[in-house]
Amino acid sequence: MTAFVEDDIRELLDELGARLEAVGRRASVYVFGGSALALTRLRDRSTEDIDVVSRDWAELVDVVSAMALDYDLPSDWMNVKGAGFAVGSEDDAGAVTFVTGGLTVRVASSRHLLAYKLRAARVTDEADIQHLLDDLGVRSVADAVTITRSVVGDDPVPDLDYDDLAVYLGRYRIDG
Repeated sequence: MTAFVEDDIRELLDELGARLEAVGRRASVYVFGGSALALTRLRDRSTEDIDVVSRDWAELVDVVSAMALDYDLPSDWMNVKGAGFAVGSEDDAGAVTFVTGGLTVRVASSRHLLAYKLRAARVTDEADIQHLLDDLGVRSVADAVTITRSVVGDDPVPDLDYDDLAVYLGRYRIDG
């Protein structure tokens, strides 16, 4: 398994941007998940892929595939499979944006990352969720639910309603 840390992620995004620029292409990606936590230094962690949402995937896919071959990376090192969890990515006013070569990168804000992690409600996300709750100063279940609802709307996931989310949040260091 490949594990990317902040420097690896930045180098890969820089290389992707340089390759796009070299062939006269431009593309944008919205980075979320563990790679966003690493890029924003919200958490010193590694991740096995770079989760992105991109309307420009057709511009990216061949360059991403070539980089996988050139650097012996997994074929899904840049992962679009989780894009369904990144609802509201275009409305993320707190996203950090930078440009590298032909690539514009928007990195998810803490509020959006928290909402996405809570929406997924995976055991593997528990440390990230606690860190985001602390980073945002969330001290109540109601506040966490409000943040999630403001990002993902009234239907976080088909099998998890906001009452279930409130119960799920009970495991974290926040008040009722």
